[in-house]
Amino acid sequence: LEDLSGLHVTPTLWRTLDTLPAGAHRLMREIGRVYAPLLLANAAAADAGQPRFDAEIDGAPWTQDTFPYQVHCLAALRDRFIALQPPEQASVREFLAGSGCEPLLPG
Repeated sequence: LEDLSGLHVTPTLWRTLDTLPAGAHRLMREIGRVYAPLLLANAAAADAGQPRFDAEIDGAPWTQDTFPYQVHCLAALRDRFIALQPPEQASVREFLAGSGCEPLLPG
């Protein structure tokens, strides 16, 4: 985190998956419904060398230019997940279960 608008972060300010508010689960379902499909469609288009792609997002058609930064974001997310220890990976998978974000994670 670069700009925290003056907030000095200490280890006690971070939450664990067990202490996140219920809204975090709702947020992940929203991300799984609208952003995860976009990231995956964008990555598939980039892999295929397509300059644009069409997808269905939340039941509606979506068209956009393939965006390299979103490819980078998906790769970074997956790399960070892979770097976790197996018990942490299992906890993340459990937290995301049913959210629609599961396809963002590797294997």
